[in-house]
Amino acid sequence: MDLPYFDPALTEGGDEELLTFTVEVTAPLDGQTSNNTASTSFYRVPTWAYPDLDDNRIIVWTKTNSIPWETSVRLTDASGDLVWTRTYPEANTTYRDTLALNAGCYRLEVRDTDDDGQDFWANDDGSGYTRVKRVAGGNFVNFEPDFGRSISQAFHFATNLVSVQPIAAPAASPATLAVHPNPTSGVLHVAVAGFRPDAELAWTVLDPAGRSVLSGRSPSSAGLTLDLAGLPSGLYALRVVQGALSATARVLRH
Repeated sequence: MDLPYFDPALTEGGDEELLTFTVEVTAPLDGQTSNNTASTSFYRVPTWAYPDLDDNRIIVWTKTNSIPWETSVRLTDASGDLVWTRTYPEANTTYRDTLALNAGCYRLEVRDTDDDGQDFWANDDGSGYTRVKRVAGGNFVNFEPDFGRSISQAFHFATNLVSVQPIAAPAASPATLAVHPNPTSGVLHVAVAGFRPDAELAWTVLDPAGRSVLSGRSPSSAGLTLDLAGLPSGLYALRVVQGALSATARVLRH
């Protein structure tokens, strides 16, 4: 059974009040009455709003670290449907995405594919963060950047405005890379898929600080064979770009 999120009692009021949800079976099939009731306690999610409800915008403000392709942000509605999502192609760059929301309940989630968040003291990925800001300044939420695999915030958004345009999720790139051997002692073979066969590829090998250490161009239909023998041992990222299409793979040079 789903909790009816549209009930005003669940969203209207402070988020520090401890509430109780109780469910009861009134016609048990087993004849037992001792286990027909269950309760759980919960707090309301915070309500985000402007003082007179005359604005419906939030700003998703992300500063990437040196390994930006590990980070993504997604916004879902109360039904779990994807409203908006974002990936980040450039290292050490600040991205500001302004979203117009209708009134309702949402969850904003920040993910990291390497399970080490946006700012972890025990690696060389650099420092990044994600915040949700008000248009007129100040934050709705400032996410802890050392979060591991993911961190999220559920919230109720209150506004008198209706978004005139639906929020569309950017289409995911169909491009992919398959690299072998990985780890490699030097020569790396790269199979590409999802790129157009009639245009060349631009490729870059990035070190852990996000600096380009090798780069070049190659026909997409031929795939790639790269020689990393001149690079020090360590973890690198191979990024392949063709117009709006891009794909990234992590490579371990030993």
